[in-house]
Amino acid sequence: RSLKRRIVRMYTRADGLPNDIAMAVLSSHDGRLWVGGNCGLSVFDGNRFKVYREKDGLANSCIWSLAEDGNHDLWVGTWGGGLFRFRDGHFVQFSRDQGLVSKVVLHIAVAHDDSLWIATPDGISHMQNGRIRNYTTADGLTSNEVFDVYEDDRGRILAATQGGIDQLVDETFIPLLPTPQTDSRLSVRFAEDSSR
Repeated sequence: RSLKRRIVRMYTRADGLPNDIAMAVLSSHDGRLWVGGNCGLSVFDGNRFKVYREKDGLANSCIWSLAEDGNHDLWVGTWGGGLFRFRDGHFVQFSRDQGLVSKVVLHIAVAHDDSLWIATPDGISHMQNGRIRNYTTADGLTSNEVFDVYEDDRGRILAATQGGIDQLVDETFIPLLPTPQTDSRLSVRFAEDSSR
């Protein structure tokens, strides 16, 4: 198959972004483009950017990850402020005080059951129906430093850690693909193609 020609438009500070470095980008169900960076959360409605910062209720504006759940709530992962839910123009914070394993959120995955799997440098938090369950090396992770967590099309929960790739089996993570001690390559993101 040949690639289709597409027009690419680059947005910068000149267009209203708070800076030129995007750490996370998400296209939401309504067609808006959300951009997270070190200076806040921006949303593009097709005409202009609106920026959310601390004064808007986002207690930490260093954004590392974005996700949208089935209720169309936006989830914002920050470096140092934990996780924020954005709904109806308001932010609600979830951090260690609410049960997360870390204040740093590296990646958010929305599972098929609409629960959240949250990758952090201190393990994984699973948020479902208002409850949080944390997973660490005590629960089988090969490392607490988790770069990504992912649910594949078969419903398996996978974690990319400093120690390799782990899979959740009966509430315990087991090594699926360890990183050899002599190998400097790390798995940091999951992607699934359409073929098996």
